[in-house]
Amino acid sequence: IKYIKHDKNHGKGAGIKTGLLNAKGKYFTIQDADLEYDPTAIPKLVKKAVDNDLAVVYGSRFLGNIKNMPLANFYANRFYNFLLRRFYNTKITDMHTCYKMVNTKLLKDLKIEANGFNYAPELVSKLLLREIEIVEVPINFNGRTKAEGKKIGIKDGFECVNLLFKYKAESSKGLIGSLYKERVVASRYALIGSVGFIANYTALMLLTKYGLNRVIAEVLAVAFALQVTFIFHDKWTYKHKTLSYKRSLFSRYRTYLVSNSLGAIITVIFFALFSIVFNHLISLALASLVGLFWNYVLNKFVVWKHITESADKN
Repeated sequence: IKYIKHDKNHGKGAGIKTGLLNAKGKYFTIQDADLEYDPTAIPKLVKKAVDNDLAVVYGSRFLGNIKNMPLANFYANRFYNFLLRRFYNTKITDMHTCYKMVNTKLLKDLKIEANGFNYAPELVSKLLLREIEIVEVPINFNGRTKAEGKKIGIKDGFECVNLLFKYKAESSKGLIGSLYKERVVASRYALIGSVGFIANYTALMLLTKYGLNRVIAEVLAVAFALQVTFIFHDKWTYKHKTLSYKRSLFSRYRTYLVSNSLGAIITVIFFALFSIVFNHLISLALASLVGLFWNYVLNKFVVWKHITESADKN
């Protein structure tokens, strides 16, 4: 018997992968040992798969009869499957079902990485992204409580949502995919944007406090914030790109000042336009989002765009 060595119990996914190492039949089916699921339902999945030459058949609790499932679990499952249907344009009703019958060769080829309960969202995401048809059949379910040993919790729920979005975003060639692939950069950009806002506001308050004209004070405050954000972006947000030998520090700095100054002007223009329809606070928030998006795009595709091959390797 082949098995995967683990220093501890890594969870359901690890157990499934160990079983898969030893699987020799055409189909691989999962069965939980606690018997929340009735094994007599498995022949229904086999018949459906064989009669229709299907690669994947799921047993859906929500198409059958459910007993003793806590309301929190019920609605959580409903929510996860709602997200799945929206993200992947599918009709699946129960991706977390235990009963997943998958062609053994296909399942091995998917190379599932998850060791825990996140096995379910990873599997369904990879199947749907390959455009594999998943057919569901109704099954019965008689649930356990936490006191009886039920282990899945809220942490697994967050992980499920994250994985559904992750695999969809990574397969996307659009803006969402780009933002997800650069999520670290996008997060740092947003954080430094907040630092810049604080620097701008603080400088403006100090300058106006000591009697400087407000317009001049705002110009100086914006200029100060630009210096602060450039330093943080160059040394942290886009550090992996500052190794470029094609753009000098001065060249990056000059381009940054021009592009982000234009961003400030665009923000003011949109603030004036939004103010025609919305109140001051909403207009400011919307205009700031426009300015942030402008600066993000310019930073990514202009200021820190060029990287030499040798810089990438470093």
